[in-house]
Amino acid sequence: AIKDDAKYFEKIKWSHIYREANSCADLLANHGHSLDVGVQVYNNAPAFLVLALIADWSAVHFSRG
Repeated sequence: AIKDDAKYFEKIKWSHIYREANSCADLLANHGHSLDVGVQVYNNAPAFLVLALIADWSAVHFSRG
């Protein structure tokens, strides 16, 4: 687990990032739950992620609610 690896660092700051601020990770995580296999590797951005990547690149922000 990541907390086990944390002991190798002198200083760590943990912070929560809302899913709206990290929509790419949120989309990938949700997609992962629907897979029958344990690992999915992409050589290119999958179609379901393209719009979120463009929004991220364009610095578009989405509010909660």
